[in-house]
Amino acid sequence: MTTLFTDPAPLERDPPGVSLETSSHRSEVPQSPALTLNARRAKALFLAADAARDSISFDDSEAARKVGLKLTMCRQVCWCCANSETQEPQLVPVTCKSRLCEHCSKERSDRLKPQIIAGCRRMDSPRFLTLTLATTQRTLTEELDRLGECFRRLRRTKLWTAHVTGGLYTIEVTWGKNSNGWHPHIHAIIDGTYIEVAKLSAEWKRITGDSFIVDLRKCHSDRQLANYLAKYVSGTGKPLKIPPERIAQYAVAIANLRMVQTFGHLHGVKLKTDPEPGTGRLEVLTGLTALRFAAGRGDSVALDLFRGWSAIGSGVKLDDPQRLVAQTRDWMSRTRATYS
Repeated sequence: MTTLFTDPAPLERDPPGVSLETSSHRSEVPQSPALTLNARRAKALFLAADAARDSISFDDSEAARKVGLKLTMCRQVCWCCANSETQEPQLVPVTCKSRLCEHCSKERSDRLKPQIIAGCRRMDSPRFLTLTLATTQRTLTEELDRLGECFRRLRRTKLWTAHVTGGLYTIEVTWGKNSNGWHPHIHAIIDGTYIEVAKLSAEWKRITGDSFIVDLRKCHSDRQLANYLAKYVSGTGKPLKIPPERIAQYAVAIANLRMVQTFGHLHGVKLKTDPEPGTGRLEVLTGLTALRFAAGRGDSVALDLFRGWSAIGSGVKLDDPQRLVAQTRDWMSRTRATYS
């Protein structure tokens, strides 16, 4: 088969992260650290789903199990695709899109950063605001509902409307080690004139009945603005600090939680967490697993194709990427003819 790379060396050795032993018809793709982290979180979910049936409903327990399964399968399946217009190859992984997934959360955070910057550039005087709730023994779902309702009530007060014209916010959830309870809080970027912290704290205490801790500070750069919210959107590593017996409740409570929300003069600004579709339609040629399986059975053409597509996934630039697409189509045609 014609070399797909400018440098033929990549075909003489395994691509990064891939090991093929065709002599024994075996293949192995070691898990990346992120997939290992997903596996640990999935295991915690499976164990929690079994152990927590008394503390959460049966439906919630099953929902936690499904999240665990999605984490386990995230990026384990990849489709070899071609752009219908450019014929450029694209390796498309099947993702879980869970907030518990380090990979998916980081991608979501990276997509939101420029959008957050664009939204904040519409502000005249942006400030960072954190609102917390006192820890209680309520369920996380109850605490999140309460936090959202209290923030809505705050935005309707005279103090707020006199000083704040709009903004955007996200919700972070932690587990209090000392208080042994959920600790959800709002991180917001608000626009408007300065509010006295003492007055804002008193208003928050009046609305919540038990919470008065607020933090308000000036922000100084676009990067600071974006990083402030984006790091809470990604939530990397946070779920592992939650007790295993509580992680099922966490997974269910945040499953449908909107990552970033806008209000005031920014209401209606759409912050998209999914990737923008490119030009052209993606045509699925085959699965990377099918190529790996065929390569493991001694198909040298499939082996070269597998290495070529794995290189695409590793960010290697091919000398003639359209040739990889054409050769994959040819291999698929011959494979279908063989088994038809």
